[in-house]
Amino acid sequence: MIVCVQCGTSNPEGAESCKFCRASLVAKTESAVLRGPSAETPAEPHSGPRKRSRIRVAAIILGYFAATCVLIVAILFVGLILHEQGIIKQADESSAAGMLRTMNTAAITYQSSYHNGFPPSQAAFGGETPGTCDAPGLFADSSFEMLGVNGGVQRSGYTITYTGGAALTSAAPGCTAPGVTAYVIHADPVSRGKTGQRSFFTDETGVIRSNQDGVATKDSAPIE
Repeated sequence: MIVCVQCGTSNPEGAESCKFCRASLVAKTESAVLRGPSAETPAEPHSGPRKRSRIRVAAIILGYFAATCVLIVAILFVGLILHEQGIIKQADESSAAGMLRTMNTAAITYQSSYHNGFPPSQAAFGGETPGTCDAPGLFADSSFEMLGVNGGVQRSGYTITYTGGAALTSAAPGCTAPGVTAYVIHADPVSRGKTGQRSFFTDETGVIRSNQDGVATKDSAPIE
């Protein structure tokens, strides 16, 4: 039902003009539709609290993401340090075992060159080449020219110690001191677990042995 605004007459739906005063009903109807009952239109809810809530959620997610990234980086960094320490430790152990092999070879060279048994002390490995019985120059590295008898020297995180056994009854010609009939060499980490884990041992047999937990001896397991 459409009510004419001019005369108040009720008109059927779809009528274009008032049946009483002939006033047009089309324009009035469209105007009323376009304007609409603004007083009855509900206002949109306030979006401020909802927006702040979304911001807080996003901030929490970003916080967790940042903390996770920091944790991952820290784990990787610690893993890298431990990996590098493990590599260094293995390198030091390999260097120590290699030094024992070199000293075994040098001791045999001394024995065959001067016929004076094995070097009587660690200092007897030193000297410059071409050497003599008292300073054979078995090593180009002068760090093995130790003062005193049977003193240790530190190399690559290990203490290397050569100890001569029983001495020959007399020195060979050209030698001031008699050599020895046997010897032992120890290589022990300066700080076990840090500069190396294993200790090494060798003697005139040339067999290199190791011990994971303490000083190696002739009864320790061979590494080769």
